[in-house]
Amino acid sequence: MSPVSFSVENSTFEAIVMRKFKLLAVITIFLCVVALTHWIHNGRQSYTEPSKYTQPNPPNLLENTVDCGLLTQILPNTWLWTTEEERNYPLAFAISAYESFERLARLLRLIYRKPNIYCIHVDRKATPEFRRRVKHLAKCFGSNLITIPEELSVDVNWGYFTVLQTTLLCAEHLLKQQSVDWRYMLNLNEKEFPLRTNWELVRALKNLNGSNIVEGMNGTRFKDRIPKKTLSFKFEWVKGSLLVALRREFVTFMFTNPKAMEILDALKAEKHLKKVQDELFFSTLAYNPKLGAPGACLSIPPADSDSEPRFQFLARYANWNDSNCPSGLAVRGVCILGWKDIPVLIKQPHLFANKFLPTFHPEAYTYMEQRYVNKVSLEHQYGQLDPGFDERIFANLYCSQHHI
Repeated sequence: MSPVSFSVENSTFEAIVMRKFKLLAVITIFLCVVALTHWIHNGRQSYTEPSKYTQPNPPNLLENTVDCGLLTQILPNTWLWTTEEERNYPLAFAISAYESFERLARLLRLIYRKPNIYCIHVDRKATPEFRRRVKHLAKCFGSNLITIPEELSVDVNWGYFTVLQTTLLCAEHLLKQQSVDWRYMLNLNEKEFPLRTNWELVRALKNLNGSNIVEGMNGTRFKDRIPKKTLSFKFEWVKGSLLVALRREFVTFMFTNPKAMEILDALKAEKHLKKVQDELFFSTLAYNPKLGAPGACLSIPPADSDSEPRFQFLARYANWNDSNCPSGLAVRGVCILGWKDIPVLIKQPHLFANKFLPTFHPEAYTYMEQRYVNKVSLEHQYGQLDPGFDERIFANLYCSQHHI
């Protein structure tokens, strides 16, 4: 890849960038200390379930405004700041939304870029007011943000097929759009946070060398989740995560390949059962190379490979050590992110973080939001990625080097 041209000498440029990042680091540490001191002063509360949250939402104009300027931009013209590399490598996003309009709007303000395309699935059980506001939000952003029609939406229930169905609905709609020739599809929900800027996402995905980011582990460890139906061909069920980064060709394969469709039908046949089908579909296609899914990995990561960098699951950062959550709260086995997670969070190479809740340590989300905007501003100002971003991590992943 040809280097970006600059009007200053490299040494001078690097010195300017480093001074900027050092100043940002000092300001960051100061803000963290002030906020964390305030949190500690008020006492560490014991949280066990969402209904017991006592920390109120911070006042936010996004909750009630219809002003498209406020809803779509943090800084004026920020999302016109796209590089030629980003414009030539558009991405697609499949977003699941249900209850926090404020977080959905704030998420979109961060990840939205004009060359990309976005699809939002609103849960069937969402309130009419929530659905109305999401439609208005889509109009504010423009024609490259689409919503799943209400009559096609599903009532999402954790552990059931409907969780997978939200991504599949958006994937089908994204493939039908002729206006954007997107390269990869990423799926997420309103409670997640982007750890990478759009330019960093593009560079990370390019370094995959035509592979996908899909978690994988031997499905026989989860026999109770495997469909009872016997399929017409041999393959191995593989467990993973719903959250993925998939090549466009992989997404097309899901809906057109007879074997992929037979696997999907087997999962759908048990949609009335709580078997977490969303953790079986993408991973089974991605780790059975004989099925022929584009970019499929040649083998499943070894069972004891969690600590090896080349086997990292970089689509999502999540802390599953729910017995020792830094911020003191876990929901369904995953730690909810807060102030005490930030020192670790900002060092992670992952694409997104899962998850923040609107009523839990909202200042931590605001801090991460401001940090993200600072990174984008520096990219625009200097025409260079954050020096701390290491794209080689993605090139060195096992599947980046061993896939069909």
